[in-house]
Order: sequence, then structure tokens, then C-alpha cells
Amino acid sequence: MIFITGAMTQGKRAFAEKQFAEGPVVWADGASDTWEACLNAKFCCNFHMLVRKKLIEIDPEGKQEPEEFAGLLASAFLQSGKTRILVTDEIGCGIVPLDPFERRYRECTGRVCCSLAGEAEQVWRVVCGLGQRIK
Repeated sequence: MIFITGAMTQGKRAFAEKQFAEGPVVWADGASDTWEACLNAKFCCNFHMLVRKKLIEIDPEGKQEPEEFAGLLASAFLQSGKTRILVTDEIGCGIVPLDPFERRYRECTGRVCCSLAGEAEQVWRVVCGLGQRIK
């Protein structure tokens, strides 16, 4: 897996296509596509939004520990055995949200991303369309 992160609208998708695509790219979008579509896609963007959808679906009342939830999601992606490019926004910087769900969403997303980045073959951070390999 190749994991690409960075702030919103920094050119992560264009960077991924330029750096890793061998022809036209079909993106699964975590914001609009199903869990299965993202799990089976070679290129998946908006992973942070996929985590949000799964959190609402699996644990809307916040009864599950963030570590447990993150472990379930990370395991599913790691066990699928697919070679994939996973693109996500950094969402943990800035002001801490007042809303408990938003705080839990940020924590869960961060934990999932840490797990996936730890297992990824490559990790890239993209700023202004420029990628910096950090693993």
C-alpha cells in the first residue's frame, strides 16, 4: 500500500496519478462510494470520509473504544491484500471541535491512518502538489 496524506486541496490526487498511475485512473471516493468499492479499489481518495461514514454506521453512539474501531477498519484494509494507493486529508490539526462526535471522528481517523501508515510500503505527504516521502 502507498499512503498519501496532506491538507485539503493540496494536490494529493494529482500527485498520486502522476507518481503511481500507469494509464487512466478510476478513483473510489470515500465520500460517496461504498465501503466495498473503496476496499476493492486500487486508487481510493477521501479515506477520512470513509472512516466518518463507517463510524456513523458502526458506532453512532460512541460506545466502542477508538482503538477497537480503528483496529477493525485498519485490519479490513490490510487483510484485503490489495495493492492500493490510499489518499486522505489531515484532519487532526487546528481547533479541537466542541462536538463529541467530531472529536471521536478525528481520533478514530488518526488511529486508523497511523495503523495503515505503519504497515504501508510508502508514505507521502503532499503540500502544494509536491510530495515528500516520509517512509
